[in-house]
Amino acid sequence: MNKSGNFLLLLAYLCLTSISVFGQNASFYKSSVILNTGSGNTYYDAGAATGNSDFNGNNLGIYSCTGTLILSGGEAEISKGGGCDVSSSKLAYRIYLLGSTSFPEFSEIDLPLSQDFGTCFSGNSCQSWAKTNASVNLLSGLANGNIKLKHIL
Repeated sequence: MNKSGNFLLLLAYLCLTSISVFGQNASFYKSSVILNTGSGNTYYDAGAATGNSDFNGNNLGIYSCTGTLILSGGEAEISKGGGCDVSSSKLAYRIYLLGSTSFPEFSEIDLPLSQDFGTCFSGNSCQSWAKTNASVNLLSGLANGNIKLKHIL
């Protein structure tokens, strides 16, 4: 068989075998980090465009080591389709001194399912996973200095 015949056979094989490929998809369309500085929970956008302040790049201010900076939790709103199932969500965070060359491991807060919105974007289903009462004292055990709080949702 010549080269063009081999190419046509390969092309036919790829077309026939790729017909049965199905895709699954899930995506975050809104996420928040929730902090409490002593006057109640404040939501910071971690991956959304709302009226809340953005968490990334935000200077949270100056605190004494005996002050109040509580990580109350987080919220993740997801869209899922194509047979995709989301069974859990977590907020991972770590806090360290700026200029550090070694970084602590991430700690995690489980975000339980808080609401099922049903059908939303393009026929996908949407859910909210959230925890608002984790009460993690971010200042506990820290030395004086500039610190960075990093998160992953």
